[in-house]
Amino acid sequence: MSIGEVNKGGRPRKVTDELEVKVVAFLFITTLENGNMPDDSATAQKFGISERSLRSIRLKHGLDRWTTRKSLSELKKTEQHSDDSFPLGYTPFGGAWLLVPLLLSSVIVKAVSILRMPKGVQVTAWQLVLTILWWSILGFSRFFHLDDFRSKSDLGLALLTGRVKLLADSTLWGMVHSLPEESIEAFYEITASGTIDRDDPDSGTTVSLDDHVVPSFTRLDPKPLGKTRVPTRGRSYPAVRLYYYYDMLKERFIALQVKLADERLSKVLPDLIAHLKDLRQRAGCLTNKLRFLFDRGGYKGSLFASLMEDDDVIFVTPAIRYASNVAQWEAIPEEKFVDYVPKGVEGMPEEKRPVLKLADSMTTVRDCEKPIRSIVLRDDTPDVKEKWWVLLTKDIDSSAESILEEYPSRQLHESAYRTLKHGHHGDALPKAYKLERVANQQGEKRQTVSTTIEKKDLWFVAWLKGLAMNLLQDFGDALGGDFSKMTSQTLVRKFIKRPACLKLVEDQLHVILDPFGHDTALSDWIQQINKQQLPIPWLGNLVLQISIAQEPAFSPHNPAKIKRRVFAKSAPQKAA
Repeated sequence: MSIGEVNKGGRPRKVTDELEVKVVAFLFITTLENGNMPDDSATAQKFGISERSLRSIRLKHGLDRWTTRKSLSELKKTEQHSDDSFPLGYTPFGGAWLLVPLLLSSVIVKAVSILRMPKGVQVTAWQLVLTILWWSILGFSRFFHLDDFRSKSDLGLALLTGRVKLLADSTLWGMVHSLPEESIEAFYEITASGTIDRDDPDSGTTVSLDDHVVPSFTRLDPKPLGKTRVPTRGRSYPAVRLYYYYDMLKERFIALQVKLADERLSKVLPDLIAHLKDLRQRAGCLTNKLRFLFDRGGYKGSLFASLMEDDDVIFVTPAIRYASNVAQWEAIPEEKFVDYVPKGVEGMPEEKRPVLKLADSMTTVRDCEKPIRSIVLRDDTPDVKEKWWVLLTKDIDSSAESILEEYPSRQLHESAYRTLKHGHHGDALPKAYKLERVANQQGEKRQTVSTTIEKKDLWFVAWLKGLAMNLLQDFGDALGGDFSKMTSQTLVRKFIKRPACLKLVEDQLHVILDPFGHDTALSDWIQQINKQQLPIPWLGNLVLQISIAQEPAFSPHNPAKIKRRVFAKSAPQKAA
């Protein structure tokens, strides 16, 4: 009896003969196109059957993975001996080529075309931008660490930057320092406005703003830079503040401003808002209705007064527990408070739940004539340290509960910057100052006579690091499913840092990845790349083709045989 027949006395099976034919055809076609058999779980889900039923169909038609892999491997070896290919070597970063289609479809392509390089240099704008992008994506903390990959054996990484040998540390820094400021500004304006989708009414409308202190650990004392307290060190250092704009709905960095140490959020927030409005105008957005979430660093009465007068801006920020504010909250009548149960505590035992009361009130802040709507949360839990947590907002339409649930999502911004800092070394940046020195008696320029602020180099590199992280998040979204929720660090570990063989076949660059866990998740993405026949502009328009090998390039034997050879002279272990 076949799988699709009906059992007497039972109900008909879900797998009909027609469905069985479709499943077998899909398995054959996908295996031949991608070079490996698709995952049982994904295929079963595609056809609406169980993995057990799919496995029965597959084995019934002789499609066991071991035999199929062996046959494809032998076929591949035959093709390799007969094709007219030119081997380019082996690279530990072969998975980076998976990001190339996203890079070519981004606004970076247009921005690179207007980046003006110094006269008389052979380094192109593509080579400079790509070197910084891959430096950040692959997790190198310093430029000079790339010098370890400048040998002939590491051609694969160099080709990612459009060269046959990586740029030296000194050459790269020289190029960055010599870029004209107006060229960097034009590059930034094109890429930043390009992160805002004018066809999406929600793009760039709900934004989190925060400052991130980047210190300069130096004994040279660049006084014009100013000092501020570095949270991780507990003391003050010369530093700059990076203001990354974070789109809360798209979960992407959409802009960046670099300010000095004394330019705190409460001081520069109007300029930051005006900058985003300008970017949205450049992007072609018809409206400028913006919603900003920021922390207590933006608490200032005169600032609130100006924001209350701006019809295009809504803000949500925590209030500071000044005595004058606490007195107003304590004066709220008890009947205005209602019980509040936050999400996530429903399953907690009653005795461990926090006792919270919520009220919707108004607070008068010094230097702001208009009272501000306040979402007041009172914690009546015994022995609690902080009793009041209050949000000030200009939003008069949303419910108090929705605003209270919205603000904690701002932690996405903090998590994104933490990933940028620790996963992509977001604070490994050029100096934001320039020292003018004169020669001493020995002819060495050691005596500093003046220090000038020069933020363009830091701004350029820091913004490219933000774009690199956006690129990785786009890659996760392209894979879909659980991969879209992974951090960029995880995506790099799982997919980008994967070895591959490179070879030229006529006018195509073939990237052959070694097999690895989760490689079946790339099947659709690789198929899409190969169908597009994408020309690579920094490699003479070679067409990119990617595949996954059936066996690792340098592990031709099965594990049992390797174990016998490696441990042939090992003494047998005695039983305990």
